Amino acid sequence: MSVASPKTSSSGFLRDFHFSTMANVALDELFGEVKPPLWMKFTVGHHLDPTHHNFIFTIDATFDPSLVTKVEGVGFRNVPRKRKQFQFRFDLAQTIVQEMRDEVPKLFVKWVKKTLFENAYRMYEFDPRMGWKWEGDAYLPECPLFDPPEHFSRTGLLTEDEEGELFFPTCPFCGEEHTFLDPPVWAGANMMWVHEACWRKPT
Repeated sequence: MSVASPKTSSSGFLRDFHFSTMANVALDELFGEVKPPLWMKFTVGHHLDPTHHNFIFTIDATFDPSLVTKVEGVGFRNVPRKRKQFQFRFDLAQTIVQEMRDEVPKLFVKWVKKTLFENAYRMYEFDPRMGWKWEGDAYLPECPLFDPPEHFSRTGLLTEDEEGELFFPTCPFCGEEHTFLDPPVWAGANMMWVHEACWRKPT
């Protein structure tokens, strides 16, 4: 993953802010323990809309696994090879930018995290942990951006929910529970844990 900040035509003190650096800070938090793959690219932009007296901030998120010729990470083979791109936009009134200069970085970082969290479900199929399998000595690495919003098992096996009740994860394909003898693999937040034998190959 890389964050780039293209040259823009916007003028004034916004040039003083390193938006790509601030975006990197936010993305580091969102990816948590996971090392972002090289085929994830986030490009930050900003420009002035004089018609509406707004500053417009954008993030272009590009996911292109086809750029990589070798396996990258434990589950790369299960990530779709088709390129996808998402664009997110954040408008900030020109008066706010000018009168609350010191707040602009905070507002930007808050927007980056909020926007990506709200749209994470659109990116679940590109979870870089796809194909991860518990081997008895570690848990599924934390990645706030790609973790499901609800409580879930980080091994795919028996766990307790927030109320202390036992929770038995099941395979979405066959409906059967997972066992220590046949640990499941992580299939992303949409399907979560699946039996390796049930795992369908990406199209």
